[in-house]
Amino acid sequence: MNVKIKFCDNERDYDTLSSQGCFDSAQIRDSAQIHDSAQIHDSAQISDGTKLAILDNKEVDMRNMIEQAQHEMDENFIKVREKQKQNKFLTGVVEDYIKYYKYIKKQKVDQEKGLRIISEYIDSISQDTEISKGLLEQSKDDQKSILAKMKQIKREVDKITNMVG
Repeated sequence: MNVKIKFCDNERDYDTLSSQGCFDSAQIRDSAQIHDSAQIHDSAQISDGTKLAILDNKEVDMRNMIEQAQHEMDENFIKVREKQKQNKFLTGVVEDYIKYYKYIKKQKVDQEKGLRIISEYIDSISQDTEISKGLLEQSKDDQKSILAKMKQIKREVDKITNMVG
């Protein structure tokens, strides 16, 4: 997935990465390939905004790689589980997968509990009459984010439960 991002108001394209010019995500990605992370921090040629954009792109790429690896592992588990019916030697492999998924499920449940505690705490803070309007809005936004994360975790737990039992 490649998204084009403009970091200025006009639609002109610039050939170089400079703190005064526009650049798109492809240019940032090319720059990230040229500069390793140590060079990014030391380079006077690249603005702080560009450095952050490069790091953001790297984070998105890493998250996508992790999601892809998780998806492949899920598919492999399903395949091995099916083949186990024909080959009893795969029982140990399936048991290892199940142990892993149960461990991940426990972590997700614990994470959901922690987020619920934080959400309840934000709720109780929101009831405080001395809280500023800006802080109240921020806490509501934080709580929405936490609730969305909790829903995501719940879906992941349900998926693991359906796979493993």
